[in-house]
Amino acid sequence: MQLSLHTLAKAVGLHPPAEDVLVTGVAADSRQVRPGDLFVALPGNRVDGHDFAAQAVAAGAVAVLASRPLKVPAPVLVVSDVLCALGAVARQWREATRATVVAITGSAGKTTVKEALALTLAACGRVAKNPGNYNNQLGLPLSLLSFDGDEDFWVVELGISQPHDMDELGAIVVPDLALITNAGLAHAEALGGVEGVARHKARLFAWLRPGGIGVWNRRCPELHAACQATGRQGVTFAASLDGGPQAAATVQVLQQRVEPHGFAYHLVTPDAPIWIRTSAAAIHGESVAAVAAVVWALGLPLTAVEKGFLALPPQPGRFVPRTKGPWLIIDDTYNANPLSMGAAVAATRRVAGQRPLVFLLGEMRELGAYAAAAHRQLGELVRGAALVVFRGAHAAEVAEGFGSGRFVATDTPQEAWEAFLRLGLAEAVLLFKGSRGSRMEEFLAYFEERLS
Repeated sequence: MQLSLHTLAKAVGLHPPAEDVLVTGVAADSRQVRPGDLFVALPGNRVDGHDFAAQAVAAGAVAVLASRPLKVPAPVLVVSDVLCALGAVARQWREATRATVVAITGSAGKTTVKEALALTLAACGRVAKNPGNYNNQLGLPLSLLSFDGDEDFWVVELGISQPHDMDELGAIVVPDLALITNAGLAHAEALGGVEGVARHKARLFAWLRPGGIGVWNRRCPELHAACQATGRQGVTFAASLDGGPQAAATVQVLQQRVEPHGFAYHLVTPDAPIWIRTSAAAIHGESVAAVAAVVWALGLPLTAVEKGFLALPPQPGRFVPRTKGPWLIIDDTYNANPLSMGAAVAATRRVAGQRPLVFLLGEMRELGAYAAAAHRQLGELVRGAALVVFRGAHAAEVAEGFGSGRFVATDTPQEAWEAFLRLGLAEAVLLFKGSRGSRMEEFLAYFEERLS
């Protein structure tokens, strides 16, 4: 980032200070300040950034963004809402970039799609992306302000959990292209069911730049309806790997085949069909279709998609398969909602083939009134498994949906392990998945230690 202090002051609605300096970075932690930074004094319940402003200036901060006057030897921009002002600064930097800005949101798969798309676009130019899940009102602007401005593409992920989130994030990033991977019961307690989630995701299209492109998943009916309701013409994608009817999508994945070092996906576009290979067994066809749809919409060569997926390393906790002798363990412990859980179960069945299935699952949280029905449907999804272990609330509903079969509700990995041993299996595929608060990585670690 490189913006003058006068420009930053105008961005947050203030008169320019007497002194003008070049600001070359932003930091919200005084321990991470570098010379030339703007220090953002964020208030907090336990730690107040204002108390560390002097330390930040001593470390080289050339100005401070704060909610009250401070006695420090540097200009202080005093605003009513520091976090909101930080977003305005990021918006100013976004307006200064020559990069094509791609924003990604969705209920599931957005991080994997972001990583794969960034690697794909790297075959066509310089790329910057927000790290990890820096996708909220703090992480997103800090990410944008860390970009140097010489990139050809910015690829950023947006995460929402409250009704106002998308408008606040959209106003910061103002994308040239907006991709919505899907819409399901994620944060449904606040956003209001699948239709509500879809409607709030589709709000991103309101923030597209003039002439911007919307890209969305045609296989999600609620999302398709919400995107169409925006009046935005766009590009749709779909993965039709379940033998059902094909969606009327612009870009589609119609077939998946196993190859020696991963999978290949048959991709169909308005231009020509193409096979896309990946090096990881953890890629959903929907993710391949989403990345390809963006590339096609931008008018870039589809051969770049394969380069991106071949370079994609496993994403920690996101459907990462590991072989332990006759056992295939799938680590999908990062998080869960009904949409991602359904996708993981379906993918596990495809990977397993005829091998026995063991599902070790945790509660799906933040579903409110939808929780009981969603967990009952989860039980239905895993019918036929050799064993289902469940941790957390709504175990009764999962058991009801599962019906007859071996079901164990437990909070202890040891009890789950004992139930698994009683099966006497010679081989199996084991999926570990649950919401972040379910801590299914504890079960995973317990099993991995003993299966090795």
